[in-house]
Amino acid sequence: MKRKEEDLTYLERVYSKMLKKDPNSFLFLPLASVYYHKGNLAKAIDALQKGLAVHSNYVTAKYYLAFLYRENGEVDKAEKIFKKVACDSQGHYAAHKALVQYYLDKKDEKSALTELKKLARLVPSRITDFSSFVHNQINRLEQNLKEDKRTLTSAEEDEEKTGKETNVSEIITPQLKKQNETKDDILKDSDTITFSLESWLKNIDRIYEKTSSSEAPQPK
Repeated sequence: MKRKEEDLTYLERVYSKMLKKDPNSFLFLPLASVYYHKGNLAKAIDALQKGLAVHSNYVTAKYYLAFLYRENGEVDKAEKIFKKVACDSQGHYAAHKALVQYYLDKKDEKSALTELKKLARLVPSRITDFSSFVHNQINRLEQNLKEDKRTLTSAEEDEEKTGKETNVSEIITPQLKKQNETKDDILKDSDTITFSLESWLKNIDRIYEKTSSSEAPQPK
């Protein structure tokens, strides 16, 4: 753990120094990653905001900013950026995946289904397991929505027959509760298949460690 902290501190110093030399550098992204790994979300978000003020079209940085907002509990801010990334970068299926989870958390299965269908069109054909997984979830949500529709229709018919007001929420709530018990499983398998953002950031760290090796501390 101590070694990791020393490495992160060293990388923070190197990236900060290089950014001061070249404010237009893209090093704000790995610097934000360092802050995140050190547990300082505020500094990580600030670094990305400043960098995106210069490089407003840097899609990966936008996605990472949304990711950090979500980690910081600012889910609505995250959702807006995920939507922007998904719109501006049509092939960015990680953004659609994030939106699926957002809508599931909001219990908005209709919107989650829409994003899953977009995701299904974007997933590379070579990733057969993930593609199959996404289609299975589409089928499951479609079935859930059909059942909800039948339940509502049945409730409306009963209300007409009895002439009494039916509490539809009492009928739907148990179904939603059951669905929510499994919502956390909907995308968990994709994490092992979808390209990992953190792995990518670690690769960036390695690249910049090599490029800045001339500034690395000499062994005693």
